[in-house]
Amino acid sequence: MRSILLTDPCGWQQHLQGARLAPIVATMMPCNSPQARSHWRRWDLVALGIALLLAAVLRLGWPGVNSFALDEAHVSLLALRMARQGAVPTVGIPSSAGVPNAPLFVWLMALPFALTNNPLAVTQVVAAMNVLAILPLWVLAKRLYGPWGAMSTALLYAASPFGVFYSRSIWSQDLLAPMAILCAWLVWRTLERPRAATLIPLMALAGMAWQVHYGAAVLAPLTLWFVLRQRLWRPGLACILAGAGLALAAALPFGLTLMRDEALREAALALAARPATWTPEALRLWVQVASGCNWEWLPLGWDWHWPAWLQRLLGLTSLASGLLTAIGAVVCLLTLLRRRSQRSPAALLRELVLLWALAVPLLFIRSRTPVYHQYLLTALPALTLLAGGAAAARQQGARWRGPAVATLALLIALTQGTAWCLGLTANARQLQVGGMGTPLTYMQAATARLRSDLPVYGHVRSDAPTQDADAAALSVLLWDRPLSLVNGERVLLLPPEGQGAQLYFPFPDSPALELARQIAQPSEEMRLPRRSNEPPYTVLTVQGAAPQGAPPTAERTLANGVALVRWETERQDGSLRLLTVWQVGPGYVSGRYHQLNHLVAEGSEVPLQVGDADLSSQSWSEGNLVASWVTYTDVPADASLLVGMYTWPDLERVPTTTGQQAIRLTP
Repeated sequence: MRSILLTDPCGWQQHLQGARLAPIVATMMPCNSPQARSHWRRWDLVALGIALLLAAVLRLGWPGVNSFALDEAHVSLLALRMARQGAVPTVGIPSSAGVPNAPLFVWLMALPFALTNNPLAVTQVVAAMNVLAILPLWVLAKRLYGPWGAMSTALLYAASPFGVFYSRSIWSQDLLAPMAILCAWLVWRTLERPRAATLIPLMALAGMAWQVHYGAAVLAPLTLWFVLRQRLWRPGLACILAGAGLALAAALPFGLTLMRDEALREAALALAARPATWTPEALRLWVQVASGCNWEWLPLGWDWHWPAWLQRLLGLTSLASGLLTAIGAVVCLLTLLRRRSQRSPAALLRELVLLWALAVPLLFIRSRTPVYHQYLLTALPALTLLAGGAAAARQQGARWRGPAVATLALLIALTQGTAWCLGLTANARQLQVGGMGTPLTYMQAATARLRSDLPVYGHVRSDAPTQDADAAALSVLLWDRPLSLVNGERVLLLPPEGQGAQLYFPFPDSPALELARQIAQPSEEMRLPRRSNEPPYTVLTVQGAAPQGAPPTAERTLANGVALVRWETERQDGSLRLLTVWQVGPGYVSGRYHQLNHLVAEGSEVPLQVGDADLSSQSWSEGNLVASWVTYTDVPADASLLVGMYTWPDLERVPTTTGQQAIRLTP
């Protein structure tokens, strides 16, 4: 063995001697000759290169075959607004805990979005961070177990199915494993040579990690244990306070918003009042993350089935991966018990790894919220470190263990990696029921086909990017293009007379699409393909025309500058369908308007049926035509209709220019 002596540039040697910190064992080699060391270094680099290549293929390969649904698009939109418009959010996106996330992940994503508005490039940045995390993980495993253990750890992490899935999207949970690895690496560096350059970022990272994702909250108590165990508050109190101060400063905007916003405060209080229950779910998911089993449903859905030979092979690899982790944990525990009086950096690092692997599921075994796989991702690097520990062979006669475990780890990684490649290929080609939504690459290909000289009217299922995945995705993909979003389930928006536009419909069953084909007279209809078994996007190119109806009168012009220019009804089997078309006039007063649609008896204003609709008025501009429809059932023969508008959410009626509160129509 060879060792690296600790240096003492910061004047902490006296304290370290009191803690009896021994030199760090750098590696294990069968021979100390220069030729042997050079030989092992070359093989080390080859093994590390294989692990990095495998991780890069699985995380960076198949670019664009990744989810870009509501969460990813919402984060991207907030980050773009922060990077390009200076709108710094103080609250992140909603979380499964019921309380919104802190905004730190959005702040981090604003950095790459400041350079590009391409979400695929930012997705690749997240994936690259997960690939590069192998380097500090390799260093930790090399210090603990030698080259065979490092190779085993890196390979198992590179091909971990859950590690791969949660590294290919703009999700806050995709940074859990890299943050945990970086935190452990800073602990090791602090053990080797305590100084401000490591202690300050260590404390800051431990305090900020939960602000990226609540699942990283376990890093704070683990770091605190390390500080207390090493009595680092004596020589490094200023550094500890500085790092904690940075974490507190980052959390301050979120904390102040949480206290001031009544809805957020009530959500936090509701979570705190929710009874915590004991559940083995956290342990079950922890075992799955450790062994890499039962991951297929995440990207491929519940109905996915592997070929029989691959299914059996994956079962064996999951069993082998779980056994390696269990063996490594036992070896780690026995080593600590045999050397319980030793406080070398290697022994302390073993303690940390074992506590790290166990603390994560214990944190969620009694929980107020449901537990998901992503909550356990913080433990993934520790679990692969334990599995790599099965390759450590320090006693005589057991040197075969290292090559054997490394070979087994390589077979596990190749099998799981092959399955992932097949899964990505299948997802790129065909819709998997219950699996990944439309991959980002198809969304980008569709929006790239849109004409750059025409505005886009996106008819989605909600006009709120915070609630609808397609609305959020379009807002990001068409960031630098004129875009108007409306709820295509209730509204059709048409361009002003003489102006062109492209009407974008994510789904062919959109009611607005059928109406647009009838009344907008499109000059071109494009169907932009998605995967097999997945409906295409539809784009209509239309030219604004004068409304087909009588000129608006004062009785049918509202005080906000919007006039009813066309209406028609259709009776069928006792039902009544009403279509209204409004024109936004030059005196339009912007606001959030809902349409009043009341079915009433003749001569009465008491509604028999109500069919009010949100008109997506935030997207209107002068000259737009706005079509809205409603269907009533069991309609009396003498019924009439009251239509109009009211403001939302204060529910104030918008009168006509003649003072009427609604416009009466007789079918």
